Order: sequence, then structure tokens, then C-alpha cells
Amino acid sequence: MTVLQLLPLPEKLSSRGMVLYMAEGERPETWSHDALLTALRLYTGRTYKPEDVVRVPNEKPYLRDGGAEFSVTHSGEIWMVCIAPFPVGLDLQKHKEKYSPGVAKRYFHPSELALLEKARTDGMDLPLFFSIWCARESYAKFTGDGVAGMDKNYTTTASPVPLYEIPFRQGYSLTLCTAFEE
Repeated sequence: MTVLQLLPLPEKLSSRGMVLYMAEGERPETWSHDALLTALRLYTGRTYKPEDVVRVPNEKPYLRDGGAEFSVTHSGEIWMVCIAPFPVGLDLQKHKEKYSPGVAKRYFHPSELALLEKARTDGMDLPLFFSIWCARESYAKFTGDGVAGMDKNYTTTASPVPLYEIPFRQGYSLTLCTAFEE
């Protein structure tokens, strides 16, 4: 695993105690758990063991002591975690050369499909597909439902929970979903 880097977030989010860590390296799925424990230690000042992160099938992972909320994502050789004192959902997607319209039809809301179709005429459907996918995935991680359990009536075009598209590298989409009391 490489060293964790703290990435900047919009002031509105960072001022609420939210942080975003990133690491790069081959096969992040093999070192993800260790990176998470390191990031949680940096954030909380406490040392966590693997068993302190509770994983229940079809539920969002959480800390046994409730010390923080978190959401992990990785794509390609990039791994990230968002940690906050309130629920969060984070998704990163490296853009591929093409996407499956069948996947869009299966998971996207009709309003999102309409946007995608309009973007296709301008040749901008590829980045839009990944942007919508990340927004949907971050919402699914926020709620803990996962993409398969996502309500077909949910749309990123009128999300009940704020979605933040975070500027990142060319060829990637990165979206954060969170709600907190103003």
C-alpha cells in the first residue's frame, strides 16, 4: 500500500469535519482494509482492529464504537475513503472506452436516460454515463441499499440527498453523497 494523501474538499464539507483520503497502488482490493484502518486512526486518533469494522451482508459497514461514518471506493489503481461524523456515500469510477446502454436502461431513471440520450447527440454521453453512475452509486452507498436494491424511482436529477461531484483526474468521475443538518 502507498501512503494516504489527504485530498481537498469543498469548504462546506470540510468545515463539517469531513475528510477524503486517497492511496494508489496495484490491486487496491487486497490492501483496502488496512488502508481503511489507517485512515480511521488518522481521523479519530484511535487504533482500530479489523474486527472493529462491522460488516453485515446487504448493509453498510460501520465502526462498532460509532466513532465515525465512512465510505470506501476504488477504481483502477486508486483507492479512496471519505470519513465524517455523519453518513456519507462515495464512489469513484475510471472511465472505460465505452459503456453498455443495457446497464443504463437497467439502473438509470427515465430522466437520466433522457439526459444520456441528449448527450449522445453531442458526443458527450460517455462522461455523462460515468457521472450518473457515480452519483447513483454514491447515493446507494449513503443509504446502504447498494445499486441492486436502489429504488427505481430515485433520480440523480432530483436527489433528496445532496450529491457533490468532486473534481478529480481526467478520465475519472468522483461523487460524494451526504446530508447533514445546516
